[in-house]
Amino acid sequence: MKFYSSQFKDIALKLKNGVIRSVLLYGPNSGLTHYIANEFHKNLEYNKRLISYKDISALELRSLLSSANLFGSNEIIFLRDVSAVNEDLKQIIKTKYDNLLVILADELPPSSVLRKLYEADSDLAVVPCYDDDAKSVEILVKQYCAEFKKKISYDALSYLVKRLNGDRMIVVNELEKLFLYIAEKHEIFLDDVMQVISENIVPEPDMLCIYFFNKDIINYTAELRKLMEENISAVWVARAIGRYAANIYIAKCYMIDGASAEDAMKMLVPPVFFKYTTSFKAIITKYDIAQIKYIMILLHNLEVDLKYSVIDSRILCENLIMQL
Repeated sequence: MKFYSSQFKDIALKLKNGVIRSVLLYGPNSGLTHYIANEFHKNLEYNKRLISYKDISALELRSLLSSANLFGSNEIIFLRDVSAVNEDLKQIIKTKYDNLLVILADELPPSSVLRKLYEADSDLAVVPCYDDDAKSVEILVKQYCAEFKKKISYDALSYLVKRLNGDRMIVVNELEKLFLYIAEKHEIFLDDVMQVISENIVPEPDMLCIYFFNKDIINYTAELRKLMEENISAVWVARAIGRYAANIYIAKCYMIDGASAEDAMKMLVPPVFFKYTTSFKAIITKYDIAQIKYIMILLHNLEVDLKYSVIDSRILCENLIMQL
């Protein structure tokens, strides 16, 4: 059964009540994968054990899942490096044990046997873990505000939504710093956020997107290489440009309905960050709807190529701008 990453507390409760017997966490955002895994550990109050499927037999795995540890308490067995699903592993996944099995995996295609197995069974949970976007960051910030009983101004929330994206552990670390800093305050304002949130801790896709849509090959390539040297994935790059293209498309639709470029930009959610409004306005004025649709098709094809092509991912991203 499929769940969203934001539903991890619901999943933990279902695990505790025996409604779900095992969970698959997969996707490129390893920070989110480990964040959810740690939340399971905290919410269930089980001990945890991380093991590699390469280092254990099916018989040993069954034994671990069936027996209590030396202290007589239950455990969550986090299993990684599952490269193939044989009949032994299928039977283990389908069986209910005293301990809980959580499988951690990288990106899995829809054809994956492991993914299909978890999606088809109502007693199993599968959670895709992709990079945090504006919506998931906003949900997370509001959860923190509710937990710590804080209010947050619109400008402060907009800044966080714009700045914090990508790996969940980076996002969480930045929010932990912020809420420690404002511990004695009742409301969070933009100045508080700008004092705490690190300038370079989270990659900003804005300049990459601006160079891309301005067909500035030299600066686009340089920005792309800088991001990839920081271990930012090519899929993250494709989706960042895709989100930017979607905002252009939405703004153009508002403009077709009679809105000015300035008003169209104000209606975007989240709004364009003030540092980049001039560049964004120039871009939405320059492109028409048909051109943006074409670019969105290119980005879709790029994601397919990134999954299945043998060509280096950096080269695929560099070649994208050549097709404009």
